Amino acid sequence: MEFRSECNRITTKPAYRELQGKGSEEAQAAEAYAYARSWNDSIVDDIFGGLTQSTIQCHACQRLSHTFEPFLGLALPIPSPGSGGEAAGGGGQVSVADCLRAFVECEELAGDDSYKCEACKRRQPHSKRLQIFRPPRVLVLTLKRFAQRPAAPGFLSRFRSPAKNNTPVRLDPELLDLSPYCSPLGLRGLAVRGRGPVAPVYQLVAVSHHSGSLDGGHYTAQARSCLDGQWYNFNDSSVRREGGRPSGASSSAYVLFYRLASLPASSL
Repeated sequence: MEFRSECNRITTKPAYRELQGKGSEEAQAAEAYAYARSWNDSIVDDIFGGLTQSTIQCHACQRLSHTFEPFLGLALPIPSPGSGGEAAGGGGQVSVADCLRAFVECEELAGDDSYKCEACKRRQPHSKRLQIFRPPRVLVLTLKRFAQRPAAPGFLSRFRSPAKNNTPVRLDPELLDLSPYCSPLGLRGLAVRGRGPVAPVYQLVAVSHHSGSLDGGHYTAQARSCLDGQWYNFNDSSVRREGGRPSGASSSAYVLFYRLASLPASSL
């Protein structure tokens, strides 16, 4: 990201080091976040930067290990309609909450995917779960609409473009509560200047849409103005005022932008 590099406050990169991964979860998260900001410290990181927590648990000894990773946005899988949650009764649609649930769903690691447990000193089945530890001021969610097709034989394989998932995703309600997908420990540090700790509730402020295929598609956008609070549609050089916020289900919604609801738009 060129803009991020241009406004990086770090002029001299630190020496690379491996994180120790010791101490409490809060201590490990603080170390990971501080190390990430020692490399990238810009207004982009201030606004969009967050931290995920990956927790792996050994099935044999129940030992827990944690890994923390910085992010500027999250890529969410789109579950199959009817696979559970709100999607079960969605009439071929899924919600943003369904996508977030799929993102944090516990994954079982066994066989070739198993880990060597540091306590057991041998490969054991593990469970793995991803959570948001440090939510950002502005949350960017990219819906994973594109996936590689099964390999085609021979020469034709080079012409196979990624398949697109056109499952409609509901953009209601306007407010998104992120707390079910966050680590409770991480939420303690979510604060707005002058207000103290706040709930991780976000308001939809923009949607980037993609129509067509990855090779020949077209992008449009809907965004809420921080000046008059109205929604506008952007299509190449055309800008028009919308009748209201995006609602219902959309098969073209691709990137969603949410602002922390308790954060004034002027203080981003």
